[in-house]
Amino acid sequence: MLKNRDFIIELLKCVRCGKCRAVCPHIEISDFSEIGSPRGRMRLAYGLITEKIPPTQLLIDNIYSCFYCGICQKTCPSGVEVADLVLKVRQRLIELGVAPQNINNLIKIILDSKNIYGLDQEDRLEWAFDIEDLIEDKIRIEADIGIFIGCSASYKGTLSSQPESIINILDTLDIKFTLLGEDEMCCGNPYFLGGGEINDEIMEIVKNNVEKFAELHIKELITACPGCYRVIHTIYPILLGKELPFKVLHVSQYFANLIKNKRLIIRNSINQKLTYQDPCELARHCGIYDEPRYIINNVPGLELVELEPNKEDALCCGGGGLVKALYPELVDEHLKIKFEQINRCNGIDGIITTCPSCQDNLMYGCNLYNNKLKVIDLCELLWNSISE
Repeated sequence: MLKNRDFIIELLKCVRCGKCRAVCPHIEISDFSEIGSPRGRMRLAYGLITEKIPPTQLLIDNIYSCFYCGICQKTCPSGVEVADLVLKVRQRLIELGVAPQNINNLIKIILDSKNIYGLDQEDRLEWAFDIEDLIEDKIRIEADIGIFIGCSASYKGTLSSQPESIINILDTLDIKFTLLGEDEMCCGNPYFLGGGEINDEIMEIVKNNVEKFAELHIKELITACPGCYRVIHTIYPILLGKELPFKVLHVSQYFANLIKNKRLIIRNSINQKLTYQDPCELARHCGIYDEPRYIINNVPGLELVELEPNKEDALCCGGGGLVKALYPELVDEHLKIKFEQINRCNGIDGIITTCPSCQDNLMYGCNLYNNKLKVIDLCELLWNSISE
C-alpha cells in the first residue's frame, strides 16, 4: 500500500482535464457521471486519503464500479495510473472495514479454498473429462512447458473448450508439457482487484504457484487468462522481489511464435466472418495486440472484421474489475452499448476472444442482445484450424 504522502502525490498528478471522462465506459451507464468518471474517482480518492471525505456508500459504489479497463490510463496526458490507483483505494476501503460484503466474502473464499468459487481443489481437473488420457501422465512431471489453467477455465464448464484446445494442440505437435492439477492455486488477480492486502496468506498462494512449477524445471509458463498472465508476469516479481525462474507467456504469444517458426501449420479453412474482442488486461494493461491477430490472420478462409474502435481504444466487454459481482445491472447496461458496437460489424458470424472472462460475459451478452452470434475462444479456433 502506498504511504499517504506518496498516494497524494500520485493523485495530484490529475489536472482534471477531462480526457479520461470522454472515454470511460462507466459514464454512459452511471447516474453519477462526474464522480463516477476517472477524474471524479481521483477526487474521491484524494478526499478519502486526506480525510476530507468519509467513506460514504456513494464513494464506495463509485470506486468499486470501475471496470479496470485501463482506457483512462492510455488517454491521460499527465500519466496518472488511474485504474491502479483505484485498486489502492479499494485496499484502503478494506483497511477501513467498509468494503462491500461480497468483496470481503470473495477474499475469504480465495484465501480459504485457493480458488474463486470455494470449491474443492481436487476438482480442478474436472474440465479435462474428455481428454483425461492426454493429461493423466502430465500432472507434475518435469517439462519445458508449464500450463497454468486458472480458476475460471478449471471450474466453469462453459469455458472448458479453452484448456482442452491448448492440450490438444500441444499433444498434436508432440510438445511435452506439465500441469499442477490440484496443486495449482488461484493466481490472486480477483484478490488484488478487490483490494486484498498483501499478507502471509496471499504470499503463500503466490509462492506455491511459482515454487511448484520451478520444482518441475519449466522454462516457460503459458496461461490463457489475461488476468492470470498480468498478475504472474507483472505482479509476482514485485511481490517476491526477484525475477521468476521461468518466462511467462500468454497463449497467443506462444502459439504465434510456433506459427512464425513453422512448428504449427494451419491447414483447415474456417470460412467465417468474425470480429475480435481485445481483452483489457491483455491489451491495454499488457500491450499484447498483435499476436492474437497474427494467429487469426493466418487462418485460411477467415475474414477478420475489426470492431471500431479497437486495440488501445477498444471498448471493454464489461466483465472486468469485479463489477459483475457487485453491480450486475451496470454490466447489462454496458453490454447493451457493447453489442451496439458489435452489431455494426455487418454479417459477422461471431466474436473471437482470448480471455475466459470476456468469453463468459460476451456469451451472456449474446443471450441478451444478439443470439445469432457465437463466441469462440482463440485457442478453440486454432485447434479447429489444425485438427483432422
